[in-house]
Amino acid sequence: MLTQTQLIYPSTQDILLQGTALNLKTGDAILIVDSAAQYQALHRVQSVQIDAKAQQTRVFFEGSQSVLAGQPFANPQLFVLRTKASLFGYNAPAWNLMPPVIQGNYTKGKTLPHGQSDWTDWPFTPQDSKTVDLDRVYSQILNNTWVVIEQAGGKPQFALISQLQEVADANYGLSLKVTRLLLDRSINQPQHLSDLRQVTVYAQAEPLTLADIPATAPITGNQIIVNGAYNHLGGGRLMVVTGQPVDQTKAPTSEFVTLHHAEPPNAGNYTILHLEGDGLSNSYDPTMVTINANVVPATQGESVNNEILGSGDATQTFQSFTLRQFPLTYVQAPTQEGRASTLSVSVDGIQWHEVDTFYGHGAYERIFVTHIGDDQKVTIQFGDGSTGARLPTGEDNVVASYRTGAGTQGLVKPGQISLLKTLPLGVKGVRNPLAPTGAVDPDTIDDARRNADNTVQTLGRIVSVDDYESFANSYAAVAKARATLIWNNQARAVYITIAGPATPDSRNGTPIEQGSGIYNKIYSGMRRASDPTVPFFLLPYTTTSFRLAAQVKVQPDYDPQGVLQAVEQAIRSAFSFDARTFSQPVYLKEVIAVTQPIPGVVTIHVYAFYRTDQRPDPYPGPDNYLDENMSLTAAPPQPQTGGSITPAELLLIDPKQPFDILEEMP
Repeated sequence: MLTQTQLIYPSTQDILLQGTALNLKTGDAILIVDSAAQYQALHRVQSVQIDAKAQQTRVFFEGSQSVLAGQPFANPQLFVLRTKASLFGYNAPAWNLMPPVIQGNYTKGKTLPHGQSDWTDWPFTPQDSKTVDLDRVYSQILNNTWVVIEQAGGKPQFALISQLQEVADANYGLSLKVTRLLLDRSINQPQHLSDLRQVTVYAQAEPLTLADIPATAPITGNQIIVNGAYNHLGGGRLMVVTGQPVDQTKAPTSEFVTLHHAEPPNAGNYTILHLEGDGLSNSYDPTMVTINANVVPATQGESVNNEILGSGDATQTFQSFTLRQFPLTYVQAPTQEGRASTLSVSVDGIQWHEVDTFYGHGAYERIFVTHIGDDQKVTIQFGDGSTGARLPTGEDNVVASYRTGAGTQGLVKPGQISLLKTLPLGVKGVRNPLAPTGAVDPDTIDDARRNADNTVQTLGRIVSVDDYESFANSYAAVAKARATLIWNNQARAVYITIAGPATPDSRNGTPIEQGSGIYNKIYSGMRRASDPTVPFFLLPYTTTSFRLAAQVKVQPDYDPQGVLQAVEQAIRSAFSFDARTFSQPVYLKEVIAVTQPIPGVVTIHVYAFYRTDQRPDPYPGPDNYLDENMSLTAAPPQPQTGGSITPAELLLIDPKQPFDILEEMP
């Protein structure tokens, strides 16, 4: 939890202290002094609350104002004044009870106070302005500590004790040893014995430590103030910020940021972290933020090291071997396909290199190609001595290292990873604060048919608007993309809306966030392949949904419940993430057409067809008949005032409740 230093004002109502064994009670005096010792305030304890879990004590003051007036203390110091004393002479016996002979001895040679005709109290001579005699010996009071002198109805006076003396004092019919305080500054001494009796001295100052309090300002932008000194953090360090957004409707989230530099504290125990770029994309509640600066990137796959594939035979052409474990892991990379194999092959200890095809390569090049079968097994094939070198003859001299495991099964939840197969020295444990991204399952036949010509269309370069779309679709982590040419602020730019694949936890696709690894790889790849004079932008997308209400006429002898379930399943599949594209409208005719091939369906009557953000009011009943040409639109990217762009919409059937009502037609 991020904290901040307490601001202490002269009229502060309460304070939070470190520790619980402070022995504070009602009536105790608390002194607050600023760092320059120019301002002081005296408070009395009204009540105390102890937080044993946090090891803190909250102290409430008597008579505090409801408004924090004035300027806060600069680096305040706090003390509890354990000793409450009076001045010497406060307990002098009553003057009128003294025998005349004693009164005469005390008044001999003394002048009556102005305006008095007779002595009514002991003759009084004020002390030096820097000297205070207490009513007895106080051995617990120490030199160079604070003391407060307070007279009834007057303002408290503050001073430091410059010297302590134990002296014998005799006056007012009293004779005893007392503690004499020599002060570092002058104070207003009482001018009459009656005033002296009203003076209270607070001493024996013991320091108290202020506790830091939870920060209140939202954590946002490109600066974060953290507790402690972290001067060793260098620029370029990857960090993860986790917390609850200020917008309470959003779930707790995490995001990657990159440290530009850490600013050491000028005063106080805190560090300012300056982030690269715009910094945080969210605004966080400071009481619920954690920052991890010990972050390392990790990718999917279990390592298989030095697997012996077999023996090379120089008499064979196109010799091949099959990896024992599958599927082979591919990781994100700044290539046209957006991926790179984890396979590494060596022969007789010499590295050989994977290529897409033998065509165009020389007879002595140490290269190989790979083939992935329908069963996901990987076959490695070497050259024939004309296009690519043959393998040299040797015993078990062909060795492969690779990683195995792929697909959306690797999309674990945040915090799900807590164990490593092996722990490096000094590592106690691990945790993934962010859910991984970019994983995709192997292409289906339909995927292969749709994506087969992406790389052929672009040939590694981007010229047309369609090329931007094909280039983005060629990345394994991109499930769908759409490029749109938009004039914005009298300038032409290409806006490419992209989405990651659907997963069991995100059936409406996975956003590819700006600043993420795959986002940066797609952007940098497009920048290299496109015309540098044409600006382009990668956009996220927004998902909206629609619902239906319908009656189905079921053929006799068919189970109505089974037919209705088949209708719902067909609608879910036809209007799911995998089946739709950005800005694609949904026509009522489509809905009806999807249900017609289902066995047992005679006809379907759809009487409610609406976007969930545009629910009809009043809601229609079965007697409502819709225009068969009716459609629901999904917005394309739209320029806004100021140059911003509203993302494209992806209109899908509501995965939680596709039908408000689905019933058999009477």
